[in-house]
Amino acid sequence: MNKGMDRLLLVTGLAAVALFLLLWVLGNVRLTAKDLGIFDARLLGYTHGQAQEYLRALSPEQSGYYRRVFQRIDTVFPALLTFTLVGIIWRQSGRMGRVLLAGLTLFPLVYLLADYTENYAVARMLQVGPSLSQGLAEQASTATQTKWLSLLGALCGTLGAFLWGYLRPAFDQHDPFDQAPEAAPQEDLYGYAGDPGKGTADKTEGTK
Repeated sequence: MNKGMDRLLLVTGLAAVALFLLLWVLGNVRLTAKDLGIFDARLLGYTHGQAQEYLRALSPEQSGYYRRVFQRIDTVFPALLTFTLVGIIWRQSGRMGRVLLAGLTLFPLVYLLADYTENYAVARMLQVGPSLSQGLAEQASTATQTKWLSLLGALCGTLGAFLWGYLRPAFDQHDPFDQAPEAAPQEDLYGYAGDPGKGTADKTEGTK
């Protein structure tokens, strides 16, 4: 079961990496307009004016490509990545407390929700065009910032859980606070426990 799960996580992890690279190439090659990058890649978000500027720079072909191709791939990628990260964390569930486990699992789930919220808001902006409302731009920008922040937390938490799972057994085996049990006193030939010389002397006196 564990080996099968490990193989599945390896496959989904590699697929997520491949899709991320594909999205990066598409975003930089097909969807860059007048040196302006796509909404999804802006770590610090964007203002209403910046959103309008990018939408004006996009050609109708690029706008359609953004919605029909890029966003469809970006629907599969977050799900694969979230499944992989949560799977790695839960593989170490036997070695950490429930509160810590729940906290680490929360980050990938928040990332998934934020990414899908961003996709919806960006799709609406692409449909409306430069005449979009300020509220819509702020919603999309907030989702983008939340996505990147929660993704950073998810990656750090997953790395921590992975290292904890592999390093903790080594620490448990070399715990400096574990004391070796004291050896039980051995009996000598006459049935005395402790100092064999003392037992022999006492036995000798008893025979005199």
